[in-house]
Amino acid sequence: MNQTKLSVIVPTHRRANAVYRLAKSLLQQNFSHGKFEIIIVSNLEDKDLESQLSSLDSQSLKYFFSGHIGVNIARNLGRQKAQADILVYLDDDCEPVDENYLSQVYEYHKRYPKTAALGGPYILPKRASWVAQAYHFIADQWLRKGVYNPPQAAHLFGGNVSYKVKDFDAMNGFDESIIFGGAETDLHIRMLQAGYKLLFFDDIPVVHHLELDFFDFIRKAQMQGRAYEKRSQQDILIPKEIQEQIKKRSASLPKKHSLFHQAVFPAYDYFFNKGRSVKK
Repeated sequence: MNQTKLSVIVPTHRRANAVYRLAKSLLQQNFSHGKFEIIIVSNLEDKDLESQLSSLDSQSLKYFFSGHIGVNIARNLGRQKAQADILVYLDDDCEPVDENYLSQVYEYHKRYPKTAALGGPYILPKRASWVAQAYHFIADQWLRKGVYNPPQAAHLFGGNVSYKVKDFDAMNGFDESIIFGGAETDLHIRMLQAGYKLLFFDDIPVVHHLELDFFDFIRKAQMQGRAYEKRSQQDILIPKEIQEQIKKRSASLPKKHSLFHQAVFPAYDYFFNKGRSVKK
């Protein structure tokens, strides 16, 4: 009988040291509900990563490579290899804040059996660059403004999210044609359109070791703008009744931001809209 309660899936590409840090952290989790497995899926074969993972000497660790570039391809392969009824997706530049992360995720899924997906926030390490802080602020605002009937949410981060397998499979998983930009947002909106619920909880954070320069910031904004435009053309949009609830709740949220944060929004919006206007 299968005793695996959680399948933790980590898609990666050429980040052996970061994956090793995450895997080591996961192996220290205080998970008292049974077994969990850690599935690392690399886009391409990575001997350095394979060697580092082997040094951890754990039967809970499993390594695969897809042979193709694309985060959603790796994510779906992880699902194919998973044995548990709950899938936990973590990005390779993340790690749990404490040793109770997996237990809390599991308990939330048991407490909310009809919920398809749930997730938590990112927090930055203390010495994050100003560019990382800027992007984190924008992403965090987007996440929290999508909480419309707490803990119900319209958005979840792809690097700190978990799904019930039956609901994930019913939606045919992630769209593998999306290589970068809105890779998980597409799935989450399709879930909302199908009537599934997404939940956000502040007490299941992960540290996000975000490394990017200003050119990465620009690229992310443009790719996310392009992804938004593509979803709009395909009518993959948040249901109108949820949009109305988000709008109503957003009006009651505080809007005071520092001068730094006030400057960040226009910069991101400019490049986001540049991405939207790109003609294929």
